[in-house]
Amino acid sequence: MVATFFLCALLMLSAGLTGCQALPAAFTGDYQKLKSGNVDYAKRAQALPYASLKLSVSGRTGLLVMAERAGRTAYFQAPGAETLVLRNDRLSRFVTPNWELLLNVMGQRSAGNTKAPWHALPVGDAMTYTVMRQWRSEDGRQHADQPQARLVCNAGTTDVELPLATVALQQCTETLHWSNGERTRTTLWRDVDEYRVWQVHTVPWPGGPRIEWQVARPWW
Repeated sequence: MVATFFLCALLMLSAGLTGCQALPAAFTGDYQKLKSGNVDYAKRAQALPYASLKLSVSGRTGLLVMAERAGRTAYFQAPGAETLVLRNDRLSRFVTPNWELLLNVMGQRSAGNTKAPWHALPVGDAMTYTVMRQWRSEDGRQHADQPQARLVCNAGTTDVELPLATVALQQCTETLHWSNGERTRTTLWRDVDEYRVWQVHTVPWPGGPRIEWQVARPWW
């Protein structure tokens, strides 16, 4: 009941609604119906006047509408139990009935450097930093680790087809070295003007789900 109330409050705040019974059909949760079939997500995103993400989890795809934004944090809530949170354009938390990304803190900042690594790294350079990550795997067990990350960004740009536009983006690779000796890799694509992240392919922990998302309608 609390989760339902919280969801209604977020969606009403985003859409300017006066009651949960007035939620538009667009909010009934494409994410809840993630599937592998062919869907015209560009058409769906175009029809929605709200900030949105195209999300794929382990091959199933749907469209999420942003419920709330607070500073550098954006909240995307589905009508079920799923919540996705982006902070500084990266995945901060992801809650599903089967697994959860509970905590994801990336990068060590000093008093004079408040930018996230992917917002600050010049092309041709590499940056290393510590990641603090906690998660609940599908077997119900909770885990925590502090892998070491190395981020490198390619020179030049690639035209990336997003749901509502084709944008020239720069590809960066973040490699995480885990305490058990395993490695995982995240690929992100950022623009060359403000270094905003438009697309990410990631596996949040060794053996975890493959998560891919693209900005459909931006919120910045």
